[in-house]
Amino acid sequence: MYCKHCGSKVADNSNFCTSCGGALGSTETAVRAVTEEAAQSSDKPAEKKNDALAIAGFAISLVSFLGAVFLIPPAPIVGIVLSVLGLRRIKRSGNEGRGLAIAGIILGALALLLLMLASTIMAILFALLGTDLLAVMFG
Repeated sequence: MYCKHCGSKVADNSNFCTSCGGALGSTETAVRAVTEEAAQSSDKPAEKKNDALAIAGFAISLVSFLGAVFLIPPAPIVGIVLSVLGLRRIKRSGNEGRGLAIAGIILGALALLLLMLASTIMAILFALLGTDLLAVMFG
């Protein structure tokens, strides 16, 4: 069979020309074919991915919990904020990553508590020992 618009050879069961895109059969046949293709493509569920903010929040909270909190003190706060934003976006979009966001919030909170505890202990030690503590720590 040949296309009546451009003259290209097409398969006998085709509704549209692969070269020019012109309809080969009647208009009803072409509309029905497009409608069926659209219905088939909409039946496929959308692929859900982990939310990027949830991943970033979890990663920063984990690193800060594992010890970087003493190198970068605001890291737990950044991890908590990113995790909360990720959790809110997951609720709106329906994406995956809810567990990562919750874990990021928990780890960030624990890292923040560890930082506050360590700061309190250091303040008490400095208050009790004064400059003697510096001599003990740095020789």
